[in-house]
Amino acid sequence: MNNIILIGFMGCGKTTIGKRLAEEFSMEYYDIDTFIEESTKMTIPEIFQKAGEKWFRDQEAFALTCVTDATNRVIATGGGIVERDENLETLKNGGTVIYLKVSVDKLWTRAGKDPNRPLSRDLASFRKLYDSRKARYEEAADIVIDTGFLNVDRTIEAIKKALNTEE
Repeated sequence: MNNIILIGFMGCGKTTIGKRLAEEFSMEYYDIDTFIEESTKMTIPEIFQKAGEKWFRDQEAFALTCVTDATNRVIATGGGIVERDENLETLKNGGTVIYLKVSVDKLWTRAGKDPNRPLSRDLASFRKLYDSRKARYEEAADIVIDTGFLNVDRTIEAIKKALNTEE
């Protein structure tokens, strides 16, 4: 099966949905942030603090290339994966890209002020970052699933329907 690549803003459910999709379809699961943490032996906040966001984005681009080099994988990306043009190309060539779309207010209640998310300091900067990425998510996506009012099971159902894999 082609890779399924999940994109979206922090807190949209990429990790949770990705793990469940991998189980549902008997596919390998990869989380880009976990891949980076394991390969660098640092947490994401440590990377931002010690090496900066640019270095993190370099690692992210490399990780995306590594995990899209095979098929039959569900890949949960980081929220900023769409910021680099080279990543948009890798996403498009790497599998079916699904944008898990959620309103910024709902995302803030889920992910705002999380110390493990270095770019979620305050609502104003969170909203500005969301607004700057929104069009890029839509540009990169093959499928858009509005998950704002869906629980995990309903989101999985919506994805299966969009992929035409319902039983």
